[in-house]
Amino acid sequence: DHGQGVVVSGRPDHLITNIMFEDLRTSFWGGVEKWDANAGEVPVLTDEYPECHKLGILPAYGYYFQYAENVTLNRCSDQLINPDVRPMRVDGPEYR
Repeated sequence: DHGQGVVVSGRPDHLITNIMFEDLRTSFWGGVEKWDANAGEVPVLTDEYPECHKLGILPAYGYYFQYAENVTLNRCSDQLINPDVRPMRVDGPEYR
């Protein structure tokens, strides 16, 4: 797999709120060479734990926030190991 990075996934009826990542140092595997941003939405798993392998290839190589609000990254250092066409961060549904 292409490494999913950091995923914070709530549900439409249960947002995850007020999260801060601070002084985080991460390396992301990356490696996606072709990506269609209009290929479809990330599934929302309401009856089971949203494990990354169940979500498919995400629209971000680093951070993907789904049904989350008030997510902050402070002084985070990120390294991409393999080139990747996706952006580092994508704020999915219900992000504010």
